[in-house]
Amino acid sequence: MDHYQLLETTQFSEGAQYGHAVALHPSKTSRTLLFALRDGQTIKKHCVNSPMHIIVLRGRGQFTVGGETEVDVGESSLLVLDPEETIEGRAIGGDLVFVEVLHGTQT
Repeated sequence: MDHYQLLETTQFSEGAQYGHAVALHPSKTSRTLLFALRDGQTIKKHCVNSPMHIIVLRGRGQFTVGGETEVDVGESSLLVLDPEETIEGRAIGGDLVFVEVLHGTQT
């Protein structure tokens, strides 16, 4: 068993265009990343080959899924993406902290 204190260990990339990401728990079947963005910071558009869950822990953000669908998220939001969907996002109105879980990935 592993145990992570997510909000207590959050790190930001100050003054950068892109938010900070930390790989928390890679395994043979999944990968978990912790993202931390300051207001206005973004995550680059990317596509994954597995199902993906995004769980918002703190703040507000806007994600663009599939290049056109905009989704506003807040604390305790869950986004579920299918394989091959693209996603990009940004923090709005303050900090945004979320966990991204990729299922069925190889480390």
